[in-house]
Amino acid sequence: MLGYDSSAHIRQIAIYSQDDWSRLLGNWTVNGAPPTPAQLAQAGLLGRACRICTGAELRMEEARANAAAALSAAASQATSQPAAAQGTVAFQLSATIDQHADGEAPKLSAEEISSAEKRC
Repeated sequence: MLGYDSSAHIRQIAIYSQDDWSRLLGNWTVNGAPPTPAQLAQAGLLGRACRICTGAELRMEEARANAAAALSAAASQATSQPAAAQGTVAFQLSATIDQHADGEAPKLSAEEISSAEKRC
């Protein structure tokens, strides 16, 4: 598959980010024909498994635990700060669910959170 055989080390596949792997799969052919949906799913799972096994990607449980810890920390920080200081807080995205992001996201106000919850 994609030039790899069974002797390839998983790091050779794990080196590709999820986006890069998806782009590779978009150009992949099997005996000159596009892969079936089942083949695409298997190849996608192979890439994810390789990234998880090498530590390049978190398992869903780890990502959820990190997100819950970040939210808990943010909630305790929000309750311990005066209202005037709360609007200036930003979170490093790498400390939340997207471990590979370098940017920051502004903290949402209680009103914004309530509004979002009502839309769900």
